[in-house]
Amino acid sequence: MCRCAKIRHLPEAHKFRSKFEFGTYDYLLAAHVTEALRGRSWEDDVKSLFNKIGMRDTILGTDIKRLFWGDYIARSYSYNTTSAQHVPNNDNRFLTMTNGRCPAACVWSSGRDMAKWMEFHLRADGKDNAGSKFVKPEVLKQLYEPVIAAPRDTPTIEKPRFPIDDTFDTFAMGFQVGTYRGYQKLAQRGFTMNYHCTMALLPEVKGGAWVCTNGPERTTEITDPSAIIVRYALEVILKQTPFLDETTSCSFPMPWVPLGPAAANDPPGSTPSPQKAIVTAGVLPACWRLKKDNYVGFYLHGAFGSISVRQYPNGELHYTFGEMLKGALVISVVPDIFLMTFEEPFKDVYPDERYTLVFQSKCCVNIQAVKVNFLGYPGAPVFKKLSSDPNGLPVPTATPKIWPTRMSSRGQQTVAPSGGSFVPAAVAIVFYLATK
Repeated sequence: MCRCAKIRHLPEAHKFRSKFEFGTYDYLLAAHVTEALRGRSWEDDVKSLFNKIGMRDTILGTDIKRLFWGDYIARSYSYNTTSAQHVPNNDNRFLTMTNGRCPAACVWSSGRDMAKWMEFHLRADGKDNAGSKFVKPEVLKQLYEPVIAAPRDTPTIEKPRFPIDDTFDTFAMGFQVGTYRGYQKLAQRGFTMNYHCTMALLPEVKGGAWVCTNGPERTTEITDPSAIIVRYALEVILKQTPFLDETTSCSFPMPWVPLGPAAANDPPGSTPSPQKAIVTAGVLPACWRLKKDNYVGFYLHGAFGSISVRQYPNGELHYTFGEMLKGALVISVVPDIFLMTFEEPFKDVYPDERYTLVFQSKCCVNIQAVKVNFLGYPGAPVFKKLSSDPNGLPVPTATPKIWPTRMSSRGQQTVAPSGGSFVPAAVAIVFYLATK
């Protein structure tokens, strides 16, 4: 089966060739195209590229063996709010869970290899580590040219609010293009399962930095620790007096911008500190009281699989999604919208009651589908209800109507987690300055 076979189940966001838009899952299609043209797997092509650059320690997700964790790959950590401690993510399935969307979020690398990767792009001459040209410079140049504008809501650091300008203005072919202190900046950021990486290149000064952490992030592109450390590194490369110090690096974006509760705690695509659970207050929407078991059932999406919703003897609703994701559903103040909680192995990975399941119905009558905001924002996928039996046994019902939705995967990007340290929030930093 083609690696991109399930893409056909994603709703069309725009007419074909009508506009450009970033989408993680489109890279599945791009990989399939290269395989059809080249007659070899995408994995083999990428390994060949890495070998020519000298990236001997870089592997692909499809090559990972579970025993590598702890021996070759740094274990990721989460933060337990109850114990106020960092805890390791010990479930070995975390290592291979992104393989289904290779080539996106599928490259695992080291600090040494990422230095070689940055040097290759800063030279931009298409030569391998032996000095032989294997990529045309004019082809490389196309990777850095802007294609589409960045979304309007993209967070940026700009004067006069901040002491410097650090912007993300456009998407290129695999890079984010912006400026840092007036210099062109090529950047990329990726994250998966509490691995968070940021890379920034300044081609005009032949310098760049890459930082990867294996601990929980601070939710936005400008406040993630890896981004903050890269920003400090660029100040050093440009021989500037860093505007960040030991205090402001931890408080950023304060003191320049007040950081309210919603900005501090809510991850992108989540429901801002809601609509919180009101079960403890003993107040329930009328339609919840009337149709409590209407949400129970088996929901299916052609690309993302199935979600089962069950009602426990104590009346609680619980969901199961795939092999690993499960938890309780907490009612919100809005009928048909439930807040997700997370059980092991994701208990400390994602914050409870920030993501929602939005059931589609008319005041809790004849639930027909559920929109899963956990999987994408703003265009989350919609799962169609196939059965009132959570095990998926069919029941004779009319074909459910699905409300139109728009699938977007913006924000999900390729990541190259760092090998090395096994301590919480470990950081690997790489500088490259051309000597020629």
